[in-house]
Amino acid sequence: MDDYIKREAVLMKLMQDRCSAKNLQSILDVPVADVAPVVHSHWEYKITDDGENIGICHNCKYPVSWFWEQAKYCPSCGAKMEVDHEDD
Repeated sequence: MDDYIKREAVLMKLMQDRCSAKNLQSILDVPVADVAPVVHSHWEYKITDDGENIGICHNCKYPVSWFWEQAKYCPSCGAKMEVDHEDD
């Protein structure tokens, strides 16, 4: 798995270590990666007044009634669903 780091933090550390300007420029020349932070969540279990078993995304509160227990991501906010948790 790739590691993603903040370019600014690397440059600050290298400047503190008195790295050469050429090496600092090399860091600036590296193309940026297209990444997004991963949002983690879990399903909250609920039984509706109609007796339907649904899952509600803990992150965005989006209700899902179809195969939600098998969903690895919330269809609304895209949060990655983790191992089952007790209701908070």
